[in-house]
Amino acid sequence: MEQLLISPKILKIIAVFLSFDQPLYVREIARKLNFPPATVSRILQRLLRRELLTSQKKGNLKLFQLNPHFPSLPEIKSLVQKESGQIPLLTQALKQIPLVSLATVYGSAAKNQLTSTSDIDLLIVGSPPVDELNQQLNRLEKTLSREINYSLYSPKEFFSEKKKPGFLRHVLSQQTINIINRPFYEPEKKLKKHYS
Repeated sequence: MEQLLISPKILKIIAVFLSFDQPLYVREIARKLNFPPATVSRILQRLLRRELLTSQKKGNLKLFQLNPHFPSLPEIKSLVQKESGQIPLLTQALKQIPLVSLATVYGSAAKNQLTSTSDIDLLIVGSPPVDELNQQLNRLEKTLSREINYSLYSPKEFFSEKKKPGFLRHVLSQQTINIINRPFYEPEKKLKKHYS
């Protein structure tokens, strides 16, 4: 299986199957990845011969899907998520946005329990340009065909709210994946002036 996973294209194709969790046509995969259909077809046939994929006919077209009984599937899923899954793409997108101090994935994506209908939940701390943030995440939603929900806190709000019972404390108590963790500091408390 190691030889199969050398190619970045193979990793990206497997990542598409993991994202959609349903049978797919050659042209669907090619369109989502902007790969030539002939290249996708050739790779799918290789994966089919290795029994990582199964196939079925629907009319004149062939549908492919991951073989849930493939022995090394859990390891492959883990590798794909690390190299070509949602988390690396999120990291790449958010690193292009200035003034993001902390970005954390929580919920089903952090637990590696995404289904074809799951959203990606994201906690962001910083003062990024909101228009630029929305633009990057909207573009990524189209790439992943998956909704991304984010909560944005300024550093001051973050340090204040995480001390209180509520949404933020609940999120931080869950399994999370930090994708950006740049230095930032708790706002200094204002000193009270003393007059003699």
